[in-house]
Amino acid sequence: MEDIQEQHWISRWLQGLIDRLPAACPFIAAQILLLVGATIGSRSLPEAEACPVACAFVIGSFLTFGAVIILSFFAFFRPLQWLMRSPMIQQFQMLVMHRYMAMQPPPYVYISDGGLLEVLGILPLLRRRLDRIVVSDAAEDPQLSMRCLRDAISYCRREGLCSFYDPRDPCRDMEFVLQSFKESDAAFLHLGIRYEARAGDAPQPHGELFYVRMRLLPGDNAPTRYLLTEGELLRPPSPNGRAAARPPRGWELRRDLSGVCFRGCECGGLCVGRRFPDFGVGNQFLTPLHFANLCSLGAELSEPLVHAMRADSARP
Repeated sequence: MEDIQEQHWISRWLQGLIDRLPAACPFIAAQILLLVGATIGSRSLPEAEACPVACAFVIGSFLTFGAVIILSFFAFFRPLQWLMRSPMIQQFQMLVMHRYMAMQPPPYVYISDGGLLEVLGILPLLRRRLDRIVVSDAAEDPQLSMRCLRDAISYCRREGLCSFYDPRDPCRDMEFVLQSFKESDAAFLHLGIRYEARAGDAPQPHGELFYVRMRLLPGDNAPTRYLLTEGELLRPPSPNGRAAARPPRGWELRRDLSGVCFRGCECGGLCVGRRFPDFGVGNQFLTPLHFANLCSLGAELSEPLVHAMRADSARP
């Protein structure tokens, strides 16, 4: 890895070009056939001469492209593994949610978030049977259905990894536990983990899961804060995001903050759309004002969890 980083950018670019050139050749050939067919078809030749030739080139282009796409699903065979060097093929397989599985890894491995599989990323931690797991959930969920956590629980049940329960009342159904958290003013959700026994293991081990969900707690009346400052970062956040008193007239509550880029576009609060912190997915670029308020909310939600874990660690 260090040798690659020390290479000149031209050397790295040439190396990437040479690696991907074999997989690009079929697509280049298909494009050339399509271009030749379109050129012949547009020439001023009698229809009896031009049309069959143009159709042959166009059909050949489509057949070449289709053959490459179909063969890419059999790239686990070593003679076809070079097809996985093509970014176009990788994007297509990602689109159809195809998982590449082979005895040997593909030429390129892209590291990303859970995305299409498991958003929270706790499955690998549960497979390692960790004692304590802390997870934050900032996925799009304006209705607070906690779908990401529900999906993770479903995956664990499917793989036979573990079961989740409420440590305060282990007999209570998980659906009621999640519903109670949605209606409460708790900053985080504490769940117990009971790992399934494996051959040769000791009695079933237990663990803990601390789940922090990005949301405004009931009764939140904090004003819209401005950009982060060093002094505020050094002070503890306000408890549970609640202001000591209602902000003066002219100040805007953060729960009314919309996702527009400029304050003038809010039309005096009449602008339609989701409000803080559940901005629409179209807002992919946070403004400094949005970032500051999200950071402040994250500190407020995580502070009780930090204190609880610190107190638990201090116990003998």
